[in-house]
Amino acid sequence: MKDLEGKPYDKLGNAFRYQREYVANCTCRGNPWDEEALARHRAYAEAAQKEKEKPVAKAGKPGGEQQQASRRERRDRSERWARRNED
Repeated sequence: MKDLEGKPYDKLGNAFRYQREYVANCTCRGNPWDEEALARHRAYAEAAQKEKEKPVAKAGKPGGEQQQASRRERRDRSERWARRNED
């Protein structure tokens, strides 16, 4: 990787600085112990807790009654078709 002037990244003064030292005021996403990050993670935990507390849906396959009705309709159509073609 090169900068806009064509110099290789590893030759730049700050290249890989994050590997050599900790710079407290230089973060892209903040530190995990910053108040903003803590608040974000508290919100994640609250959302997960609310998700656990949601009522559970009835047992069985979703749309089961609708599937049975459509099967009946298909069966009825095929029976009518068969009766028409018997003549």
